[in-house]
Amino acid sequence: MNNQFKILWFEDDPSWYKTALRRVKLSVASHFLQDMITRKSSGGVLNIEELKDAKYDLILMDYKLSNGSPNGDAIIKCVRDNLILTDILFIHPMKKR
Repeated sequence: MNNQFKILWFEDDPSWYKTALRRVKLSVASHFLQDMITRKSSGGVLNIEELKDAKYDLILMDYKLSNGSPNGDAIIKCVRDNLILTDILFIHPMKKR
């Protein structure tokens, strides 16, 4: 029985990632699953074959990546164009005021 939940997470803000990571891990654990999270800090170099081979259960996508990276929608278009049908959740971190 597979109890691993594989997540690919595109997030370029390390402090927000650290905070949100705790919540994601707790959520996954509440379903008696073991999280396996791979973080990508930018979408600049996207290895589609790696995505196909890894068979992620979920992709978390920061909609607006910085540092010259394409927006999340461009990355997801590339993913979908290659017939990777993994569920995708767009996230937009709230900035403190």
